[in-house]
Amino acid sequence: MAGDQLSCSLVIILLPGYLSGSSSGSVLSLTKPQPITLPVSVSDTLSRELEFRRARSHMVPITLDEAQKHSELAVSSDRRRVQHKPPAQRPITEGQLPVVVGREGFASGQHYWEVLVGDGLNWELGVLTEPVKGTLKERRWEELPEDGVWLLRRVSGEYWPEEVNDKILSWSSVQIPAFGLYLDLEQSTLSFYSINTCGCILEIPIKGLEGSTKLYPFLRPGLGEAGEEGKPPTINHSTDWDFPNTLVQNNTGTSDLSFSKPHGFCEEGEG
Repeated sequence: MAGDQLSCSLVIILLPGYLSGSSSGSVLSLTKPQPITLPVSVSDTLSRELEFRRARSHMVPITLDEAQKHSELAVSSDRRRVQHKPPAQRPITEGQLPVVVGREGFASGQHYWEVLVGDGLNWELGVLTEPVKGTLKERRWEELPEDGVWLLRRVSGEYWPEEVNDKILSWSSVQIPAFGLYLDLEQSTLSFYSINTCGCILEIPIKGLEGSTKLYPFLRPGLGEAGEEGKPPTINHSTDWDFPNTLVQNNTGTSDLSFSKPHGFCEEGEG
């Protein structure tokens, strides 16, 4: 356009926390973005999720040993489920403990597995040493000794050690259908995880191991005559390290954890 003066202005879109300045030749400057502060509940949930993912990345297959079980226990053909089936004419011998030991033993490294307990009110999960495993038959399956055994127990709906009850209730009022066991022999600890909150509810120091002593997983189901026959503990067969989503019924009549949702599984709660 003849005789007209052409002028230009610089248009700047300001990104909060990054740029400052104006048009008409001003010098732009960069400012350091401010850190984002997450709510405590969200931060705690993410921290628990990360810890749980790390533990679950060490998932290993576990099977039950038919040769290392009480005579009144029935192990499924896939060696993942155990159920107490006492003879009809008599209950289990007083003072005996119906447990079954896993086939796999661990002397080093990190190992994680999961046990589905459903809504069972009486059970025990944990590990025991090779010497304890060897004496179970000799002692005729009496109560487990105090030394060489590390476990989480549920009796009549109450957890033991007692502090576990308060921790579970602080995170979720929902029944915990499965527990993750994380055996870290590098740190000499056994940790128990709540699957639906991804939180560690109990960490037990493992002391007194000598040399290359192996530790073996073990299970104790509820007694059949006590009404627990329909809720047998089952080892999760999947070794997929990512999060489980829901309990599903498979074609063998047992329950497993499905793996359809890779993120956002953990329930929020107080840490």
